Amino acid sequence: MRKYKGRMFTRERIIVSGPRMEVMIYPVFQPPGVRRNRCRESSEIQKRINERNSRLALTRIAYLNFTQKDLALHLTYANEPETINDAERLLDNFIKKLRRRYKKLGIELKYIKRTERGKESGRIHHHLFLTGGMDRDEIEELWGNGRCNSRRLQFEGDGLDGLAAYIAGQGKPLRDTYRRWSCSKNCIRPEEEIVDGRFDMEAADALGEAAEQGLGYNIFEELYPGWECVSCEGVRNEMNRGWYTYAVLRKRE
Repeated sequence: MRKYKGRMFTRERIIVSGPRMEVMIYPVFQPPGVRRNRCRESSEIQKRINERNSRLALTRIAYLNFTQKDLALHLTYANEPETINDAERLLDNFIKKLRRRYKKLGIELKYIKRTERGKESGRIHHHLFLTGGMDRDEIEELWGNGRCNSRRLQFEGDGLDGLAAYIAGQGKPLRDTYRRWSCSKNCIRPEEEIVDGRFDMEAADALGEAAEQGLGYNIFEELYPGWECVSCEGVRNEMNRGWYTYAVLRKRE
């Protein structure tokens, strides 16, 4: 086996989405002659990031743009559209009607939407996060193509994580979802901070091991005062022997 001639350092990636913060700590390999800020994550960690990227991106946008005053909608059809494109047009028309009503009320409309086909029924339906402020009965009546179930967003327990994962299509075959989720252009997107070298390799390894054993909660809360650790996990890459640690924290009130 050829000996690696570059150097390795740890990277800390922090993404704050309103009351929710994600922290990722992992090794980055710096080939000879390449600047540190141009170094990329290993293919293994990048693969892991890509697999959950859609779910996490939706979750971050949901936390930044919606509150307990806002709604989750589930739209179905009394008479199913002939094609998925027909269903998308009906959904877009519904959103246009909402936007006109919201404008009259002086409310800025934001949404996240996704269209999919039911696993058992095979019927097309839509999921939405939607700005509140308009009467729910009026929203349901405005749909007019079938049933429109709405409920207030709940932030207790795991907050929006579970609902966001469901809407993002976690665990669902691509053939059932047709298109990835999308959101209105006025949705705020989170910024991220990247810090290199805050942890040496020994400290990063110890943190990864603690997270794997379920002992990382107190450590993360000490590292990030004012935040409560909701979940953390550590995975060791058997190829490069590095630890990849991921934690979700919630802002203390």
